[in-house]
Amino acid sequence: MLADAAWLSADLAWERRDRVDTRYWLAFTVAADPVPEYFWLNGARIIAYDLPSWDANGRPSWRSYRQRLAAREALGWLGHALVRHPRSFALEVEMGNIALYGLGDRDLAAVHYGRAARCARAAPYADRIARALRAGR
Repeated sequence: MLADAAWLSADLAWERRDRVDTRYWLAFTVAADPVPEYFWLNGARIIAYDLPSWDANGRPSWRSYRQRLAAREALGWLGHALVRHPRSFALEVEMGNIALYGLGDRDLAAVHYGRAARCARAAPYADRIARALRAGR
């Protein structure tokens, strides 16, 4: 219940576009209950995609820089999640997505999609994406 309340606080901070409080409440949420992958996945998405857009001020180079920093932070966040949830298909796919779309790193994305393909209950698309990225498509 504490984690749910913390998640709601993170959501309120997110709505205000308060970077500091959003990060604080996301961290508090997973500290209170590290089990739900939902908190980890959506926290990473907020970090990777929302936070860098809040202060880009319309400057493309600044946005790109912030986006790469945020993507690295989100990958680190998900790395912590993998300690709790080793071989999680959803976490590895999200890491692949962030590597691809946040960093533009096709090689790193292929690694994560490949790991996802080897997880229990993996969807076949993960292997197809990994192979396509390795082939340069």
